[in-house]
Amino acid sequence: MHISTIKMRIRKIKHSEVHAFINERFNRKSKLLKSYSFVEKIQILLLLLIILKVLVSCYFQSYLPLFLFGSSIFFSFSILIFLHEVIHYFGYLIVGKRDVYFGKVKKEKIFYVTTRTSKLNGYEYIFILMLPFILISLVCIFFAIKYHNIELYFFTIPVLVCNYSFSKGDFTFSDYLIQIGISTSRLWNNDNTIFIGNSTSELKTEKATK
Repeated sequence: MHISTIKMRIRKIKHSEVHAFINERFNRKSKLLKSYSFVEKIQILLLLLIILKVLVSCYFQSYLPLFLFGSSIFFSFSILIFLHEVIHYFGYLIVGKRDVYFGKVKKEKIFYVTTRTSKLNGYEYIFILMLPFILISLVCIFFAIKYHNIELYFFTIPVLVCNYSFSKGDFTFSDYLIQIGISTSRLWNNDNTIFIGNSTSELKTEKATK
Protein backbone atom coordinates (compact mmCIF):
# COMPACT_ATOMS: atom_id res chain seq x y z
CA MET A 1 0.00 0.00 0.00
CA HIS A 2 1.33 3.46 -0.92
CA ILE A 3 0.65 6.40 1.34
CA SER A 4 1.51 9.95 0.18
CA THR A 5 2.08 12.50 2.93
CA ILE A 6 2.30 16.24 2.31
CA LYS A 7 4.38 18.59 4.42
CA MET A 8 3.85 22.34 4.16
CA ARG A 9 6.30 24.94 5.42
CA ILE A 10 4.76 28.39 5.61
CA ARG A 11 6.48 31.79 5.72
CA LYS A 12 4.29 34.65 6.94
CA ILE A 13 5.17 38.18 5.84
CA LYS A 14 3.02 41.14 6.86
CA HIS A 15 2.79 43.87 4.22
CA SER A 16 4.35 46.27 6.74
CA GLU A 17 7.34 43.89 7.03
CA VAL A 18 8.11 43.67 3.31
CA HIS A 19 11.05 46.11 3.51
CA ALA A 20 12.60 44.04 6.30
CA PHE A 21 12.09 40.90 4.22
CA ILE A 22 13.81 42.56 1.23
CA ASN A 23 16.81 43.56 3.37
CA GLU A 24 17.01 40.05 4.81
CA ARG A 25 17.04 38.47 1.36
CA PHE A 26 19.67 40.88 -0.01
CA ASN A 27 21.93 40.14 2.97
CA ARG A 28 21.94 36.49 1.89
CA LYS A 29 23.54 37.56 -1.41
CA SER A 30 21.98 35.00 -3.73
CA LYS A 31 23.07 34.93 -7.38
CA LEU A 32 19.88 36.61 -8.59
CA LEU A 33 19.99 39.45 -6.08
CA LYS A 34 23.73 39.94 -6.54
CA SER A 35 23.05 40.30 -10.27
CA TYR A 36 20.23 42.73 -9.49
CA SER A 37 22.57 44.87 -7.36
CA PHE A 38 25.27 44.81 -10.06
CA VAL A 39 22.83 46.01 -12.75
CA GLU A 40 21.47 48.61 -10.33
CA LYS A 41 24.95 50.09 -9.88
CA ILE A 42 25.41 50.28 -13.66
CA GLN A 43 22.05 52.00 -14.01
CA ILE A 44 22.91 54.54 -11.29
CA LEU A 45 26.16 55.32 -13.12
CA LEU A 46 24.21 55.74 -16.36
CA LEU A 47 21.74 58.03 -14.59
CA LEU A 48 24.60 60.17 -13.27
CA LEU A 49 25.94 60.49 -16.82
CA ILE A 50 22.47 61.58 -17.98
CA ILE A 51 22.37 64.23 -15.22
CA LEU A 52 25.84 65.44 -16.23
CA LYS A 53 24.71 65.70 -19.86
CA VAL A 54 21.64 67.66 -18.77
CA LEU A 55 23.81 70.13 -16.86
CA VAL A 56 26.14 70.55 -19.84
CA SER A 57 23.15 71.15 -22.13
CA CYS A 58 21.82 73.80 -19.76
CA TYR A 59 25.22 75.48 -19.76
CA PHE A 60 24.94 75.79 -23.54
CA GLN A 61 21.35 77.06 -23.17
CA SER A 62 19.70 73.91 -24.48
CA TYR A 63 16.86 73.17 -22.06
CA LEU A 64 15.00 70.35 -23.80
CA PRO A 65 17.09 67.65 -22.06
CA LEU A 66 16.29 69.28 -18.70
CA PHE A 67 12.58 69.31 -19.54
CA LEU A 68 12.59 65.65 -20.63
CA PHE A 69 14.62 64.56 -17.60
CA GLY A 70 12.39 66.49 -15.21
CA SER A 71 9.29 65.07 -16.90
CA SER A 72 10.63 61.53 -16.55
CA ILE A 73 11.24 61.97 -12.82
CA PHE A 74 7.76 63.43 -12.29
CA PHE A 75 6.25 60.64 -14.41
CA SER A 76 8.18 57.93 -12.55
CA PHE A 77 7.19 59.03 -9.05
CA SER A 78 3.55 59.63 -9.90
CA ILE A 79 2.09 57.82 -12.89
CA LEU A 80 4.69 55.03 -13.12
CA ILE A 81 4.13 53.90 -9.52
CA PHE A 82 0.41 53.60 -10.21
CA LEU A 83 1.01 51.98 -13.61
CA HIS A 84 3.35 49.42 -12.05
CA GLU A 85 0.62 48.27 -9.64
CA VAL A 86 -2.04 48.31 -12.36
CA ILE A 87 0.05 45.90 -14.43
CA HIS A 88 0.32 43.64 -11.38
CA TYR A 89 -3.48 43.86 -11.15
CA PHE A 90 -3.93 42.73 -14.75
CA GLY A 91 -1.39 39.98 -14.14
CA TYR A 92 -3.71 38.52 -11.51
CA LEU A 93 -6.63 38.75 -13.93
CA ILE A 94 -4.64 37.04 -16.67
CA VAL A 95 -4.04 34.00 -14.44
CA GLY A 96 -7.76 33.92 -13.56
CA LYS A 97 -7.80 35.48 -10.09
CA ARG A 98 -10.90 37.71 -9.89
CA ASP A 99 -10.77 38.65 -6.20
CA VAL A 100 -7.76 40.92 -6.70
CA TYR A 101 -7.67 44.32 -4.98
CA PHE A 102 -5.39 47.31 -4.29
CA GLY A 103 -4.07 47.89 -0.77
CA LYS A 104 -1.90 50.30 1.20
CA VAL A 105 0.06 49.80 4.40
CA LYS A 106 -1.22 52.12 7.14
CA LYS A 107 0.99 55.15 7.89
CA GLU A 108 3.46 54.12 5.17
CA LYS A 109 3.76 54.85 1.45
CA ILE A 110 3.65 51.18 0.53
CA PHE A 111 1.09 50.11 -2.06
CA TYR A 112 0.38 46.57 -3.14
CA VAL A 113 -1.96 44.38 -5.16
CA THR A 114 -3.11 41.01 -3.91
CA THR A 115 -6.07 38.64 -3.71
CA ARG A 116 -8.58 38.14 -0.92
CA THR A 117 -8.75 34.34 -0.86
CA SER A 118 -7.33 32.92 -4.11
CA LYS A 119 -4.16 30.86 -3.97
CA LEU A 120 -1.37 31.07 -6.53
CA ASN A 121 1.27 28.59 -7.54
CA GLY A 122 4.89 29.65 -7.87
CA TYR A 123 4.84 30.09 -11.64
CA GLU A 124 1.72 32.27 -11.54
CA TYR A 125 3.21 34.48 -8.84
CA ILE A 126 6.53 34.97 -10.64
CA PHE A 127 4.61 35.86 -13.81
CA ILE A 128 2.64 38.51 -11.87
CA LEU A 129 5.77 39.78 -10.09
CA MET A 130 7.88 40.27 -13.21
CA LEU A 131 5.16 41.52 -15.59
CA PRO A 132 5.55 45.28 -14.82
CA PHE A 133 9.33 45.16 -15.08
CA ILE A 134 9.24 43.32 -18.42
CA LEU A 135 6.43 45.32 -20.06
CA ILE A 136 7.62 48.79 -19.04
CA SER A 137 11.23 47.97 -19.99
CA LEU A 138 10.13 46.69 -23.40
CA VAL A 139 8.04 49.82 -24.06
CA CYS A 140 10.96 52.13 -23.19
CA ILE A 141 13.37 50.14 -25.37
CA PHE A 142 10.84 50.05 -28.23
CA PHE A 143 10.43 53.84 -28.29
CA ALA A 144 14.18 54.40 -28.06
CA ILE A 145 14.83 52.08 -31.02
CA LYS A 146 11.87 53.16 -33.14
CA TYR A 147 12.45 56.92 -33.09
CA HIS A 148 16.27 56.97 -33.01
CA ASN A 149 16.14 60.26 -31.13
CA ILE A 150 19.05 60.71 -28.74
CA GLU A 151 17.13 63.29 -26.72
CA LEU A 152 14.43 60.69 -26.01
CA TYR A 153 16.96 58.90 -23.81
CA PHE A 154 16.68 61.77 -21.34
CA PHE A 155 13.17 60.48 -20.67
CA THR A 156 13.38 56.72 -21.23
CA ILE A 157 16.57 55.98 -19.29
CA PRO A 158 15.38 57.58 -15.99
CA VAL A 159 12.05 55.75 -16.38
CA LEU A 160 13.91 52.46 -16.91
CA VAL A 161 16.07 53.09 -13.84
CA CYS A 162 13.10 54.03 -11.64
CA ASN A 163 11.04 51.07 -12.81
CA TYR A 164 13.97 48.76 -12.06
CA SER A 165 14.17 50.23 -8.56
CA PHE A 166 10.41 49.84 -8.07
CA SER A 167 10.82 46.16 -9.01
CA LYS A 168 13.25 45.43 -6.19
CA GLY A 169 10.56 43.70 -4.12
CA ASP A 170 9.41 41.73 -7.16
CA PHE A 171 12.93 40.38 -7.70
CA THR A 172 13.22 39.62 -3.98
CA PHE A 173 10.07 37.51 -3.83
CA SER A 174 11.05 35.78 -7.07
CA ASP A 175 14.42 34.95 -5.53
CA TYR A 176 12.69 33.45 -2.48
CA LEU A 177 10.43 31.30 -4.65
CA ILE A 178 13.44 30.04 -6.60
CA GLN A 179 15.12 29.07 -3.33
CA ILE A 180 12.18 27.14 -1.87
CA GLY A 181 11.10 25.66 -5.20
CA ILE A 182 8.85 27.36 -7.74
CA SER A 183 6.93 24.24 -8.74
CA THR A 184 5.97 23.37 -5.17
CA SER A 185 5.22 26.90 -3.91
CA ARG A 186 1.75 28.10 -2.94
CA LEU A 187 0.92 31.71 -2.05
CA TRP A 188 -2.10 33.47 -0.64
CA ASN A 189 -3.06 36.58 1.32
CA ASN A 190 -5.10 36.98 4.49
CA ASP A 191 -5.49 39.82 6.99
CA ASN A 192 -2.71 41.99 5.47
CA THR A 193 -0.31 39.05 5.55
CA ILE A 194 1.36 37.18 2.71
CA PHE A 195 1.57 33.41 3.21
CA ILE A 196 4.17 31.52 1.19
CA GLY A 197 4.07 27.76 1.53
CA ASN A 198 6.29 25.10 0.05
CA SER A 199 4.79 21.61 -0.14
CA THR A 200 6.94 18.52 -0.62
CA SER A 201 5.64 15.03 -1.15
CA GLU A 202 7.22 12.04 0.44
CA LEU A 203 6.25 8.60 -0.78
CA LYS A 204 6.19 6.00 1.89
CA THR A 205 5.77 2.36 1.11
CA GLU A 206 4.15 0.01 3.54
CA LYS A 207 3.53 -3.65 3.10
CA ALA A 208 -0.12 -4.56 3.43
CA THR A 209 -0.73 -7.59 5.51
CA LYS A 210 -3.93 -9.45 5.94
